[in-house]
Amino acid sequence: MKRATTAAFAPRGTLNETRWNEILTIAAEVFFQKGYEAATVREIAKRAGLLNQGSLYYYIKSKEDLLLALIERAYTQAVATLEEDDAVAASDGPTRLAAFIVRWIDKMVLSNNPLAVLEREFRSLEPSQLDAVRPLRDACNAFVRAVIEQGIAEGSFDGSLDPSVALHNIFFLLNNTHRWYRPAGRLSYDAMIDWYQTFILRGLSAPGRPAD
Repeated sequence: MKRATTAAFAPRGTLNETRWNEILTIAAEVFFQKGYEAATVREIAKRAGLLNQGSLYYYIKSKEDLLLALIERAYTQAVATLEEDDAVAASDGPTRLAAFIVRWIDKMVLSNNPLAVLEREFRSLEPSQLDAVRPLRDACNAFVRAVIEQGIAEGSFDGSLDPSVALHNIFFLLNNTHRWYRPAGRLSYDAMIDWYQTFILRGLSAPGRPAD
């Protein structure tokens, strides 16, 4: 089993892990609905069933703490998607990228969508907080870049591609799935995955080489 390096997300010691994750999930909903700046600790505490705003401050120092914890949790979950089984890890670039697309959609977009707040509010963090989570984001970018570079080296992907531009566009495409995809909509889950794999792999494919 090939495992990605992860940074463990540590819930506050004064809360059990389940309760802390419940509060984070509620905070994510409030931040997503109202935006980070407009969201209030009072509303988060109320939705979490805490007696008052001060009860939440028993567990955190500020609203910024909640945002940082949410983004830490999301990126820790993101890094977990980099994990490949032995067969996939030993495969060619297109096969590895196709498998990554499935894992990313399943764990980061369709599973409580931790990306919604992360993508919109990442820049709301203070510089020191950004430094704390940047290695996790960099790990995700480095993984996809390495797979693209592998495909280029193998001749599967277009050698004139800029891997950095390619990876950022792949993430942009996948991360915005929640804006349009509905399980009961026109495309089934399998059709949506097939569309992404075909679109991305064909776009990266070397000239004159049929996409897998």
